[in-house]
Amino acid sequence: MKKLITFFAYLAAMFLCVLSLRYAYAGFSDVPSSHSNSDAISYVQTQGVVSGYPDGNYYPDRTINRAEFTKIVIEAEFDDSDIADCIADSVQASWSYAFFPDVPKDAWFAKYVCVAKTNNVIGGYPDGTFKPADNINFAEAAKIIVSASGYEVTSDPVWYKPYVDALSEDSAIPVSISSLSKAITRGDMAEIVYRLMAEIYDKDSMEFASDTLVAPEGVSVPSTPSIPSTPSTPSTPVSSNYTPTLYVGKTNCSDASSGSQSQPFCTIQAGLHAVNAGDVLMIMDGLYEERVYLPNTGTSSKRIVITGESENAILDAGCPSIPCPYNNIKGSFYVEADDEYLMSGFSMNDQSYVTLDGFTIRNNPWYGVEVNRSTGFLLQNMTIQNSVASLVNIYDSFDLKILNNRLNGAHLGRISTKGINVNYTPEEGITIVNTDGYEVAYNDMSDGMKEGMDPKVGSKNGKIHHNTIKRFCAVGIYINESTDVEVYENTISEIGFFKKDGVVQRCNDILSGTINTEDTFDEIESEEGGYGYEVGTGIMLAVGDLGFGLEKGILRDVKVHNNVVYNNNVGCLNIWDQIRDSSVFKTGTFENVEIYNNTFYNCNKSKIATAPAIIVDKSSSGTKIYNNIFAVSSDPAIDDHGSGTNISNNLFFQAGDALGTGAVEGDPLFTNPASGDFSTKAGSPAKTNKAGAEY
Repeated sequence: MKKLITFFAYLAAMFLCVLSLRYAYAGFSDVPSSHSNSDAISYVQTQGVVSGYPDGNYYPDRTINRAEFTKIVIEAEFDDSDIADCIADSVQASWSYAFFPDVPKDAWFAKYVCVAKTNNVIGGYPDGTFKPADNINFAEAAKIIVSASGYEVTSDPVWYKPYVDALSEDSAIPVSISSLSKAITRGDMAEIVYRLMAEIYDKDSMEFASDTLVAPEGVSVPSTPSIPSTPSTPSTPVSSNYTPTLYVGKTNCSDASSGSQSQPFCTIQAGLHAVNAGDVLMIMDGLYEERVYLPNTGTSSKRIVITGESENAILDAGCPSIPCPYNNIKGSFYVEADDEYLMSGFSMNDQSYVTLDGFTIRNNPWYGVEVNRSTGFLLQNMTIQNSVASLVNIYDSFDLKILNNRLNGAHLGRISTKGINVNYTPEEGITIVNTDGYEVAYNDMSDGMKEGMDPKVGSKNGKIHHNTIKRFCAVGIYINESTDVEVYENTISEIGFFKKDGVVQRCNDILSGTINTEDTFDEIESEEGGYGYEVGTGIMLAVGDLGFGLEKGILRDVKVHNNVVYNNNVGCLNIWDQIRDSSVFKTGTFENVEIYNNTFYNCNKSKIATAPAIIVDKSSSGTKIYNNIFAVSSDPAIDDHGSGTNISNNLFFQAGDALGTGAVEGDPLFTNPASGDFSTKAGSPAKTNKAGAEY
């Protein structure tokens, strides 16, 4: 820890002096001897580490924000020239921000954030922001301090654990830091510096155990909540602000040109051949009938951006109608010159740091957007319509974002391959497979023949929030074989229904045969048997996707909260062990699943069969279901077959018996459920019970 101690001393001098004027006092009028940090503040003052303010105060309870803290850490560890040159060297010229949308490139703190980001001192929040004005909490401060010091730690799925461990080992966490989320004060920092510099090991110190700070025996500390495994603040999609370097257009164009604005490329594929790291390819408005792929890659500091003049820049992948008759698809599947077999509207394999922004992809013989083995992919502000399979399909990737897109018409099928020997497994509106780090937010999704979105088969560290999902036949959001997933503030409705010929109908009425890529409406209607069961559940938490060989059979660390799920055919949420039901493999495992502050309404719209709002599989153990609203539901609202399910503090209205501890019965007084407004009026028991998606 010696290197960490040396760094901490330097950091403290910067931290506690930069935020004070250089005006020395023998003592501080606001730090009496009875103050819990009195000895520490006296020590760092006598060591010349701190000075007070001209008014004679030290202000031990003042906090520091993330921008200020980052500046101090970076100035302590990096050369002035590295700091001064970072924006020019590492931030794309067309960007108006430095890595994070809330860090303007011309902000005073941008150069420090730039150095911290490029040297892996900070990572930002999962929603893509940095939140410079927010107070820095202890867990965040521990990570920045330890990372910047060069002190080696062992990686851990819990992002802050190794950094807090490093300070805990030296008894350097004062009992005033009662939780990982506590905002660091000047008094806290003085105490930590004192313990590290003076090597004080006999003062009461918080211990880090079981993912929380624990006080020594007999010592009481203020009660504040611990921080979640990752921050969950909603993101806002980044607005487009690019300076194009290459153009595709319909006027005065030539694929043999340089791709200038006055003489653009004629085809998107020609433009994609020309782009390199740092380029921005602008697709001008017009209809481009082609299927394309990206051969080149961006870098972490120089992304490739493919953007459209507007949504009227349209890539039409060739299906003349949906379902797609393969014998009439425009264009060849095989591009001999490139040795590429193109089924999807846009595809890329092994390319990273790529942005697609602000144009339309439609009528896709397979996927709309296909991405394999990528890092840092961003899909935003797009319109993607009508695909034989997934609208967006991601495999084996890292750190992707799918933000603010309009996605309509997934898994609509094909009529005949007509001699083309291609076999694929049907998938979802958004498919995410074996991907580490993803955010799917602010998307508007509708009308698909299978699931809306499905992170599965080893995908982890995901956020799914602020999406509107309606009219998918099977499931709205399907979490399968995944870990560390948070699903929140989504609106999911009319699952189990589909708009055919302009009329919303039950999928079970439309489809009497199995959905797969070789079926059409007419072919399906002529078959018998159908699904064999009613379809249409808002959210599914499952293990055992049989199409992928059963995998590990584990779903772990999943939080589902503050969603509104309503008017579905047969249920709002289902926890399902597909492995056990398959009779092929052992029982699956569900660990640390929480379902809270959701509004579940009319979860059995068709009244065709009894359909509880929530079904808990008997393989589930310790699932927590609390502070939800269950309204207009089958009896029982919760069909619990699990072991040790904790059901508490839920509100029930026209939903059978009130189940669990602390249950409340009463009308939640929704504002206008017929129009989808599930806010509650004054006097609602939900307000007292803090139940439902509002809380």
